[in-house]
Order: sequence, then structure tokens, then C-alpha cells
Amino acid sequence: MKSINYQVVPSTIEEDYNSSRTVWNGGKIQSMDEGSYVTMFIGHKTVKTIDEEGVEQNTTEAFPVRVQKPYSIDKAVMAGVMSAYGLTTSQDYAALSEEIERKRRINSEDASVKDYDILVDWIRGCLDGTYKNRVDEVKAKVLAKIDVYDKSENVNSFILDGQNMWLDKSTRVGLMNSTNIEKEARHENTTLWFGGQSYTIPCETAIQMLSSLELYALNCYNVTAQHKSSVEAMETVEELESYDYTEGYPEKLVFSTTA
Repeated sequence: MKSINYQVVPSTIEEDYNSSRTVWNGGKIQSMDEGSYVTMFIGHKTVKTIDEEGVEQNTTEAFPVRVQKPYSIDKAVMAGVMSAYGLTTSQDYAALSEEIERKRRINSEDASVKDYDILVDWIRGCLDGTYKNRVDEVKAKVLAKIDVYDKSENVNSFILDGQNMWLDKSTRVGLMNSTNIEKEARHENTTLWFGGQSYTIPCETAIQMLSSLELYALNCYNVTAQHKSSVEAMETVEELESYDYTEGYPEKLVFSTTA
């Protein structure tokens, strides 16, 4: 299970008791030299806390990525992934990488694969300067989450005779073409296969079902595109972090092969 453990870091250089070993950039602590290791600090965020006297104050937190020298971004990405997944050895990391690639070959839209990819992209983006500021960083994470949600069963699914299933674009087009051909050949019914199970459906019913499904997919595409457009236009971390990208999608379609 992935878990990013942030830690409190100095908010200003004046608060930094290790200033002889640290590097600051853009008003943020960027790294700390630890001899044979260097710790990179990424994902800085401001957290409101209340002290023992009830006074509210702001503290800065960041995700520390400890890398053995000589430093490289690839090694830092590996270290960040290992920290997030609680791995302790390079063998553990290799096993995780193999498992992710195995799942990717089976289903590239697997939620754990997408979660892993988002983490890797985020760590690399923070380290290589892709994200010029916190807004860019959070925006990239939200856009990635929108893509994951758009491809998940929350959106890409319908119900047929009580079973949850989905047809991708090419399959929908192919079935529509073949069903129309059967209808023109005066076939009363067509047989559709889903997950190894066959369904005998009147051609006209199948065409109506596939048409409804195509319109549903188009509506979902438009909602996703609108969410991305809204996120791109946002300028503050607060509105990005509070944005609900799950809203607005049409209700799942429910079909039955029986009258």
C-alpha cells in the first residue's frame, strides 16, 4: 500500500539549523547533504497547526527522498518509490516493478498500475524542475487522477442482466456494424459475448443498446474534457485540492435481455 510520509521542514532559512549542509531554492529547502547520502525535499505544502496555547500557526511539510551518492534523478525516483511503498531493499523494488509490469501487460488501466505511474511521474516532475511551483505540481496530480477516474469502472461500465461490464470504442463500432448486417439479412436475433458469456438479443434491441452506450460514452468524454479544462484554468492550490472531478458524469446504463 502506497503511503507518502511527509515530515516537517524549516519554513525559512532563518529556521534552518543545518544551513551549512542544506540548499534552498525559491524560498524552499531543496536538499540536505548527509555525507554519503543526500536528502531531496519535494512536494512542499503549508499545513495549519495549533500549538499548546491554542495559537494557530503555519508549518511547512515535504516528502524526503534520501539518495545514496552519487546522486541521479533515476536513483532518487527509485528511492522515493521505495519510501512510499515501504520497501527496504533493491530486491523489494525489483519485485514491485515486475509486479506492476505484469499487471500492465494484463490490463494497462489497472488501478494499482495507474497509482504507481502517478507517483513516479510526480516524484520525477518535482525533482527535474517540471513543476515550477506548487500549483503546477498539484494541477498535474489532479489531471492524472481525472484520467484514472475516466478509465475506471466508475465511468467505463454498464449493467446487463445484473452484470457489470464494458465495451471499448472499437468493440462498440464492430458490434454495431455486425448487428446491422444481421438485421439487413433478416436475422431476428444476434448473439453478443461478454466475459465468456453469451447473450441472445433481438437485433433491434442490440442496436438500441449499442446506440445508447455510444451516447453515454460521448457524454462521459465531454464531462472529462470539461473537468480537465476547469482544472487547467485554476490558479490556486486550494481550489485544485477541493475540486470534485467525479461530478457531472451520467448515470450508468442498465440493460436487460428480458422484457
